[in-house]
This record gives sequence, structure tokens and C-alpha cells, in this order.
Amino acid sequence: MVYRKKKKKYDNRTHGHGSSDKPRGGGNRGGRGRAGLGKKAQHKKFSLLKERFLKKKRVRKKFKSISLFEIDQKIDFFVKRGFAKKEKGQYIFYASKASYEKILGNGPINKKIEIHAKKFSENAKLRLREKGLKFVEL
Repeated sequence: MVYRKKKKKYDNRTHGHGSSDKPRGGGNRGGRGRAGLGKKAQHKKFSLLKERFLKKKRVRKKFKSISLFEIDQKIDFFVKRGFAKKEKGQYIFYASKASYEKILGNGPINKKIEIHAKKFSENAKLRLREKGLKFVEL
């Protein structure tokens, strides 16, 4: 009967670090998660809680807005898309159809445009009144 020579089996238990309990586990890397925040590091816990629960973030609602200048430039495009109408040499622009909520008063406006929107900035109202144009707040 022929016996085969037994080869020593080398396993990967230690991952090249000698003892099987040296490099593995949370203690080797200083703990897992928020470990070590006790006793003298109490302030760290409080600051984490403070950020999470005590501070209220001020959330401003942002409105999708368009300026008078942009309306003036793109009015023909809006007519083609059905967001505006042209009646008797005057345009009527419906901001809500074009998914705009607020009208801003930036830039010059040269065409006669009546604007229907949810909100107007004070500057936009002032400019429209100066030009003698009509605006409707919904």
C-alpha cells in the first residue's frame, strides 16, 4: 500500500498578523461607531444631539421665478407653447401654465404684456405700473 505524504495545511486565520486576535476587532481601530464618547468626552455626545435635535434648520420655500426681461424676450415662444395669447396687439401671459410662481422685476420690458401670476415682487409691480401694464395676482 502506498502512502502519500501529508502536506501541511496553511490556512488564512491570522491574515498575516501573527496571533489570531491581534489585528481583528473594533478595539484595534479604536472602537466601532460612536464608541469612546463616555466619561470625559460627554461634550461630543451633546454636540451630536444638539445638531440633530435642537437646531432647527430654516427652510425657505423657493419659488420658480421668471423676470420681466425674460418674459419680454421669450413671449413669442410662450405663445407657441400655449402659455400666452396674443389679442389685439397685446400679449396675455399665464405664469402658472408655464410653471412659474413668481414674477421678478429685473430688466426692461418693451412689449405690451398682461401678466397673470401667483406672486409678484415689489420691483415687478412698480415697473409694470410705470409702463402702464396690467398684472393680475391669483
